[in-house]
Amino acid sequence: MEWRDELSGRMGRWIVAAGVGAVALGVATTADAEVRFEGEWPEGEPAVSVDVEHVGRADALRALADEAGWSLVLRDPLDGDVSLQIKEQKAATVLDAVLADGTWIARRKGTLVTLSRAREPAVGSDTALVAPIAPVTVPALPTPAAVPVPPMPIVVPVPPTPPAPIAPPARPGKARDVEVFGNSLKLGEGDVVRDVTVMGGTVDISGRVTGDVAVFGGEARLRPTAHVEGDATTAGGRIQIDPGARVDGDLAAMGGIIDGADNAKSGGDIRIEVADGDGHEDGERSLLERAGWALSSGLRSSALLFVLGAIAISLAGGRTETLRGEIAARPMRSLALGLVGMLGAGLLLTVLCVTVIGIPFAMIGAVVAVVGGFVGATAALTVVGTMLAGHRTQNVYAHLAVGCVLL
Repeated sequence: MEWRDELSGRMGRWIVAAGVGAVALGVATTADAEVRFEGEWPEGEPAVSVDVEHVGRADALRALADEAGWSLVLRDPLDGDVSLQIKEQKAATVLDAVLADGTWIARRKGTLVTLSRAREPAVGSDTALVAPIAPVTVPALPTPAAVPVPPMPIVVPVPPTPPAPIAPPARPGKARDVEVFGNSLKLGEGDVVRDVTVMGGTVDISGRVTGDVAVFGGEARLRPTAHVEGDATTAGGRIQIDPGARVDGDLAAMGGIIDGADNAKSGGDIRIEVADGDGHEDGERSLLERAGWALSSGLRSSALLFVLGAIAISLAGGRTETLRGEIAARPMRSLALGLVGMLGAGLLLTVLCVTVIGIPFAMIGAVVAVVGGFVGATAALTVVGTMLAGHRTQNVYAHLAVGCVLL
């Protein structure tokens, strides 16, 4: 009888222990499903709306963080998918609903929210209300060998790539005047200038000219992308126009050449007084046409040179007379000095253009060189005219005219 009573009492104690364990397990399961909010969680935050379908819970939390304006750090992994259709709810309420699978700790500082699983039962939770049960002696069972659990990797959310900054629209540079005296210049497609003046140099234009292009004794080339809003004029120089170039104003050649005048998309008149590069070869012209063209060109060039020479004589009569006497007395020495002077002036202008400070002096020197060249040519032609017509008249302008016609 005693062993029956003892067995009965032991079985009763086992039954009580099993019931208490079931109650504790149920309480613990209920306690697992909660989120503990720590830190600063303002009450007056605006409500959020989230609408995602069949995404991982980590992705759902990232979408919630984007709507709430949080920076989210998720320290423990999440499994399973979830669909959210939230309309105007507090972000903390939505966070509690997504994490309803265990005890989580949500710590917040400013807009930084850190989520991690709770490692210990929460103080004050339902498990703390269970009264301690007296230990029940149960026969010990052999403990199986513990299998080491590898540490779970920490999932760090990838921050979204910020959008590329929008570049401000390029502002066109302030238009400026361009002068080319005895050197070369290239204007690219993006360059915008006002007036272009060429004297004894070359310019290659691919950009935009808001004013005029004037060529005196030099050369200008208009590329297919060039756009001249004013006139393109040459006197004793050359303008080459590629197909596609545009000239809104007039095209005019006075004692000069314009090649490809028909290629320009011109909005003005075309006045070509000398060979306009219209595609007619010399073999296609009659002998009378070629002779007339040559005579007309020569007369215009002579007239232009006579006008410039007359201006030089009238402005510097005494100096030109001294220069004429020197040329007449020593022609070969004067020719040699002229050639050496031209070479020296070109070298000096090149050296001055190397530095920024020297560019203004180079421009002034180029003008002086061009004027000096015209004065020297005028004096030489006047000496030649004196030799041919000096016995008939002593008029220096008549001598200059004879020299120009002969040239």
